[in-house]
Amino acid sequence: FKILKLSYFNSILSVPIFLKRLKDKLLSSEAESSDVYRLPTLVNSVMLLIMEIEGLLFKNLNLPFGLSVICVAKKEA
Repeated sequence: FKILKLSYFNSILSVPIFLKRLKDKLLSSEAESSDVYRLPTLVNSVMLLIMEIEGLLFKNLNLPFGLSVICVAKKEA
């Protein structure tokens, strides 16, 4: 494969999510719990807008940090 684009993703939300997970870890009495749950419609719409903005940034920039790594590659013959 030839790497066409390699970048981080979920950059805009990485700091707030990191802080929330740290708070949950420090204050939670449960051993293991998930931070995945259904969000209110308005919050979900804002999150979708943020992801769309990052998608536009991703086309022109390599994001310097984030929660995910994304790679676009092309299979070479």
